[in-house]
Amino acid sequence: MISITKLKNITKNIILFNNYCTTVRYTDHHQWVTLEGDKGSIGISSVADQRLGEVIYVELPSVGEKFKTNQPIGTIQSGKDVWEIISPMNVVVENVNTNLKAAPETLSVDTPLFSFKSSDYETFDNLMTKEEYEVYVRNENKKK
Repeated sequence: MISITKLKNITKNIILFNNYCTTVRYTDHHQWVTLEGDKGSIGISSVADQRLGEVIYVELPSVGEKFKTNQPIGTIQSGKDVWEIISPMNVVVENVNTNLKAAPETLSVDTPLFSFKSSDYETFDNLMTKEEYEVYVRNENKKK
């Protein structure tokens, strides 16, 4: 027989897991982040895509590398700018989009830079929702 306390903990963990099924968040570095359970991906937002223009070089981390929140992970270079990729949360890199090495110009809003493993749910929760990110971008544009 299972105790009430154990059942409550199991239920709490199921609810917690369900909260992280393909949720998308955004960073002030104009990156999107998905998290499903403890697996996620990182890519660039449409704002970053527009500001960069045609990408000519992408430097990504290696599989197995560990990064802490706000630590530089790599760079994206275009004819207009060099964009630093910043870790939005504590992550371990699981897979890197190697196609971007050979064809960096294919980078777009829909292209994941790499996938990762993380259980840093609290930091993920503090990233911006789509609505919050849209307000952030509008305010950022007003400052220019």
